[in-house]
Amino acid sequence: MNKLKWIKVLSASVILSLTACSEEPEWMSIYNDCQDKMNESIAQIKQSPDAPEGMEDMMQSMGLAACEMIKNTCENAPEGAMCQAIIKSNNEE
Repeated sequence: MNKLKWIKVLSASVILSLTACSEEPEWMSIYNDCQDKMNESIAQIKQSPDAPEGMEDMMQSMGLAACEMIKNTCENAPEGAMCQAIIKSNNEE
């Protein structure tokens, strides 16, 4: 095997081993991103003088509920079809 192929194999091995050693499941970063995005949206609504009354509360309830759905689905069945669909959908973005 030439040097370039060995470098590729070694790099892939390192990446796989680091991924395998990671204690945080893949869905957890999706959940955290969801919460971050919702909190950013809520902050923007708070700052907007044109936002309809109650919009902030509605966004907070609905948006954070969607994030919690990701968490609950994947905590209960990380290898299940729904969790895997969430992960696949996120990877396609």
